[in-house]
Amino acid sequence: MEKFKEYKSNILGPIRWSIHNEHFFLSPHLKRLSEPGRKSLLVILRKNPYKVLAELSVTYANKEQVYIVKIYKYPRLLQKIKQFFKCTKALKEFRMTCLAAQKGVPVEIPVAFGERKLFFVKESYLVIRKINFCSTAGEYFKGAVSHNERGSVLEKFGKLASIMHNAGVRQNDFSLNNFLVFPDETGDNKIILIDFERVSIQAKGLSEKNCIWYLAKLNRETKHFTRTERLKFLLSYTGYEIDYCKKLAKHINRSTISIQKKDAEKFRKQCVQENRKFGMYKNRKYTGFYRKMYSSDTLETLLRMAATAGRKRRVFYKDQFRIISFKQQGKYSFNAFTDLFGVDKGWMVKCLKKLKPLSCGVFGSYCSGSSHYAFIRVWKHANALFALRLNVPFPVGIFWAALPGSGKEWLLISKIPENSISFCRWRELQSVENLRYAFFRLAEQISPYGVFRKDLNVKDILVQRNGVRLLKCYLKDYTSFQVNSCPVKQNRSFNMRIVKQLLPELKGY
Repeated sequence: MEKFKEYKSNILGPIRWSIHNEHFFLSPHLKRLSEPGRKSLLVILRKNPYKVLAELSVTYANKEQVYIVKIYKYPRLLQKIKQFFKCTKALKEFRMTCLAAQKGVPVEIPVAFGERKLFFVKESYLVIRKINFCSTAGEYFKGAVSHNERGSVLEKFGKLASIMHNAGVRQNDFSLNNFLVFPDETGDNKIILIDFERVSIQAKGLSEKNCIWYLAKLNRETKHFTRTERLKFLLSYTGYEIDYCKKLAKHINRSTISIQKKDAEKFRKQCVQENRKFGMYKNRKYTGFYRKMYSSDTLETLLRMAATAGRKRRVFYKDQFRIISFKQQGKYSFNAFTDLFGVDKGWMVKCLKKLKPLSCGVFGSYCSGSSHYAFIRVWKHANALFALRLNVPFPVGIFWAALPGSGKEWLLISKIPENSISFCRWRELQSVENLRYAFFRLAEQISPYGVFRKDLNVKDILVQRNGVRLLKCYLKDYTSFQVNSCPVKQNRSFNMRIVKQLLPELKGY
């Protein structure tokens, strides 16, 4: 590979480095990475047992330059044995980046990579120049960007995706967070591909089936884009071939539904295990599962607030967090549980008889007699709905504790959307038509996956106001929706009927 000729090999302590000719001045600093005092050299950004992401600041020629350092670790014996027979993660990422650059894909070429070896690989390193004033594509499109600028970047994004697929680049983690947007020397926005940890490159371009699969993964981020913006991206991707663009859009929508259903099933299993996204929480009183993105201090504050609640059954709020508290003395009461979540008991019994296991979701084990298992099903169902990208509160955690005597307490914590109010307060909104349109959009969104609860009430709906943008409706409670495997047309017909039943109710407020 031509790109490898621009690198020099150098052994610095126990690490064998390959350093780019232009950045060979980094050698003394790279040597310190293997020394015990490297913590003072690096600013840690993220850290876990397998990977450390840090910043390295170096002053050269009276100018400060910042680099991103990735340190891959192999703490387990099995991982060390595997690395004995294949290349390290840093070397693989380095090779894939250089190969993608050779095929014309815009990337940031690594500055250096190194491997620390004795009998087994202990660590591997990758150093990349940090780009100033950059943001991931996800952060960029979430920000306040003008309409024309968004359109320009989306066109470049579509062209970049086309270049990648024609070059045979398989990015298994094809998401907005793996693309970087930044201004170039002329001040114009540029977008490049980053993070080659899960990238492989084949000799020929990707098949249409694979292209659709990767574009469907990206299509899950629809909440950040309007339909016009998505069409602009797809037109740029297809080279403005309108007929092919229409055909591709249909295939992408079908694949997106399939991917999100698989994600929902995966999250149902992961949310009750210790892994990268979910954790097991335990203190003196409470035990439960939670999302790791929330700190222990936040959870402690919320749980302390719940512990001081004296009522038997209560729903209360702390900032944007909603806590559903259920305290029960003595034998488990099925009626009390259904009353708490506002579910019609007769309707639930019918559902239990008719629905398939996936469709049962939250309802499948309500009648089993185990209140603990029933609440765990609520937590699983909440995470499955969130994985489907439906408009529901963000599930934070579920916790339980023993009360004096034979009593028990359960807490379900979720985060409601910002600037949201009850659907019942529609008079405060600027336009009833906008509210009606938002409700119909919610029905369209959920129809590929399932249906509203039959006894849905306007009190089960939240409306979000976000500046001058269109209103957005959210399901207030997770039990307001049930997943099924019925055809989309059948679900849509049922959901629209529910909406039309509720719309006349608006006139009474």
